[in-house]
Amino acid sequence: MRISSLFFCRNGRIYIYDGVGGRLRSDLNVNAPVLDASFDEDGKIFSAALGGNVMSHILAPDGSIKSDLIGAHDQAARCLEITRDPKIIATGGWDETLCGWSPDSSTSSPRKPLFSVKVPGRVFAMSPLGGTKVLVGTSNRQILLFDVRNPSQPELQRESLLKNQLRCIVGLPDGSGFTAASTEGRVAIEKLDGVGSYTFKCHRVGNRIYPVNAISFHPHWHTFATGGADGSVSVWDGNAKKRIRHYPRYDTSVSSLAFHPKGNLLAVAISYTFEEGDKAHPEDKVLLKPVTDADVQPRIRKS
Repeated sequence: MRISSLFFCRNGRIYIYDGVGGRLRSDLNVNAPVLDASFDEDGKIFSAALGGNVMSHILAPDGSIKSDLIGAHDQAARCLEITRDPKIIATGGWDETLCGWSPDSSTSSPRKPLFSVKVPGRVFAMSPLGGTKVLVGTSNRQILLFDVRNPSQPELQRESLLKNQLRCIVGLPDGSGFTAASTEGRVAIEKLDGVGSYTFKCHRVGNRIYPVNAISFHPHWHTFATGGADGSVSVWDGNAKKRIRHYPRYDTSVSSLAFHPKGNLLAVAISYTFEEGDKAHPEDKVLLKPVTDADVQPRIRKS
């Protein structure tokens, strides 16, 4: 079955949309706040939850769902990514481990991971890099790069250029490095070889500094959007070090972003991320913004 998007929530539910007009096909309850989720090319869904469980979910044509527990972390399973070659479900947890799991659903009891590697701190962010590698960002600002074919030791480990807690990390489309964002209203562009790395300030309103919660690259132009706790979305040309577009602010935090594979839509999740503590806040929602080339195309440099 074709799935076009997933939305997952702190209430433990995952909402599944198909590719026919973005129609809500079904929703499922994993009985714990969902911290990350993804789906593969066959429409199989994988989730990571606060209780530590890593699960697979298969949606049948009649709307019924078959769920299997494929593994578990000792603490919260914070991040989940799917590598392509080989196909492995990689998860990072607050138990300071990176684990790899088989995507096959063959049992209802937790399986042993294909690998389990200790990392220096709780896993706060992950991203694929190419088909075989995974970037991991930890609570003490360490960035590690693992090849899932031989994960016993990281290929790279360094301290992030960002001086505050990491919120997200996303591999560069050409595989040469990654972007990372922090709670201090700043984004880093870091190359694996260190050459040309830099940071820049963003998502600041007057003297107020907001966390940068999300980064998403455009599939064609390879510019990227950032979403922050100030409620705004900006589009950047990382090569030219310029902002291309700044959208009007929403009424609360932008918690997540994702460009459509065709690049003509940007999904924006509007959800208060508690940067100002527990308080009354607007209802969560997801918006689909139309995107034109003018919104995301790199600016031509003047000679």
